[in-house]
Amino acid sequence: MLRKKQDIIETALRLFEEHGYRAVGIDRIIAESGVAKMTMYNHFRSKDDLVVAVLRERDQRTRASLTEFVGRAKRGRPQIRAIFEWLDQRIKCSGFSGCMFVNAVSEYGIDSGDIARAAAEHKASMQAYFESVLMDSVPEQANALARQMMMLVDGAIVSAQVSRRADSADSAREIFSRLLPEPSPGSGRAIARPTKAEARRAA
Repeated sequence: MLRKKQDIIETALRLFEEHGYRAVGIDRIIAESGVAKMTMYNHFRSKDDLVVAVLRERDQRTRASLTEFVGRAKRGRPQIRAIFEWLDQRIKCSGFSGCMFVNAVSEYGIDSGDIARAAAEHKASMQAYFESVLMDSVPEQANALARQMMMLVDGAIVSAQVSRRADSADSAREIFSRLLPEPSPGSGRAIARPTKAEARRAA
């Protein structure tokens, strides 16, 4: 039974990511996941409940991917760079269709209850992770910089989705490099300043 529930979530996640939430009906999810209608409603009372489950699943996968990728870098500023490298890979992967959390709120509205709450909790968790990474380099400014990093990450994703800017993660990194204080002597290397060529690409 749990396998069937996961099949439904996997199918819905794929379809919602490819086509959006409102464009995909329950009947299509049932057909493509290969379950009976009764099985669907045994696990999810409504489509909204399924959307929330999909967002929870995507939240877990996104944060696991990020922490695994960043964890391979040395602590401190190399991990800050790794966040933007992870973002760059995400934007450039095949099938990229923006942020499922932003898309959900866009389609259902900020007053959509559990859907909006799941999206907000994901963003808060991501920001908290950014802050934990920044604590190694700039503990006094980690909270404020984490908020700014979250805005840059979201902006880069929207830019890549709407304007097809494949270099949006690089642009976000360049901006953040100017916000990040220079390291004190002996504390390690700073994030690399953008080259003239990089600055021209970001313009």
